[in-house]
Amino acid sequence: LQITNVPNDYESILIAGKEMLKLGVKNIIISCGKDGSLYISNQDLFKATVPEGKLIDSVGAGDSMVAGFIAGIVKGESEKETYLLASASGTATAFSEALATSEEISTLMNKIKIERI
Repeated sequence: LQITNVPNDYESILIAGKEMLKLGVKNIIISCGKDGSLYISNQDLFKATVPEGKLIDSVGAGDSMVAGFIAGIVKGESEKETYLLASASGTATAFSEALATSEEISTLMNKIKIERI
């Protein structure tokens, strides 16, 4: 499912996310680049910040975010903790020359703020 021509503002993103939920999607993470990301589900709506750091290479950051999300689900974490792990995984990879290490991810988990919106 691809949604095109959506302006990069939260209101439009949330409208598109809610439409995706109606189509049966269960968990949605939308990257907003340097502005963080959004998590949308039928149960919750969260925003994650991006901590201070230098973008080195964003290749693989989205894949790392998905991997972190799946790891959180497998561990039985809450939606908020799963989203935090996903955000830290993607950010750590973007701040690295290769895929992020578990140490880098753990460090960023203490710096990322997740807020319910």
